Amino acid sequence: MPFNRNAWHCGDGGNGYGNRNTVGLEICYSTGNASQYLKSEQNAIKYAAGLCVELGIVATKDTIKKHEDWSGKHCPHRILDEKRWPAVQQAIIAEYARITKKPEPAAKGKKRVWVKEPKGLNIRTGGSWDTKVAFNLPYTYTAIIDYDQTKNGFVKVIWGDKEGWFSAAFDAYWFDKDPCTEYICQTGLNFRAGQDWNTKVVQSRKKGDVVRVIGQVNKWYKVVLSNGVVGYIPVNNLYLKKK
Repeated sequence: MPFNRNAWHCGDGGNGYGNRNTVGLEICYSTGNASQYLKSEQNAIKYAAGLCVELGIVATKDTIKKHEDWSGKHCPHRILDEKRWPAVQQAIIAEYARITKKPEPAAKGKKRVWVKEPKGLNIRTGGSWDTKVAFNLPYTYTAIIDYDQTKNGFVKVIWGDKEGWFSAAFDAYWFDKDPCTEYICQTGLNFRAGQDWNTKVVQSRKKGDVVRVIGQVNKWYKVVLSNGVVGYIPVNNLYLKKK
């Protein structure tokens, strides 16, 4: 039915607001099996949200109505029988919000970041995965991303006097704040490869040295050491104290 024609779909009379000013949607398979019906319902939710955009309607609880609101008819019967109207109404509103959300403004300027990948990141010589590795940036080490210099979805990465390129997909590779907390060694310590004294020593530190703790695992500190190497030491003030 064209949107400029009346369908008398609401049952609220010849001059009823619903009949004269709203668009009605039918959901197929309302008496069918659950899987078939729910697919139809999901399609209706997406279509309703898209239709709101097309017709310039802001999807809210005041604009997304059910048949029952206009004429008192028990419709949509399956949704009402299952007491799911508030959820379906909210799903339409949420889908409308999703498809009308304005994209985040492109990042600009320089931003300090910390490496999220435990194996470190192989920073490239150019804006492509096919280019050579310029240098490896270790786990939790900090660098500068220059968003004003981009190339094929890559951004310029600056680490001290070294420069290279890496993917601009921020969340997958970088922390936006330092994930570590500095602690002071209270004695000479041998950091282990796992949460067990019987695992090998990965690095050692002297009393007074500062180390970076990224968290706890099974009551052992997870410590990021030189070159992004991870070591473990039991949580105990005799070993480490927060700086």
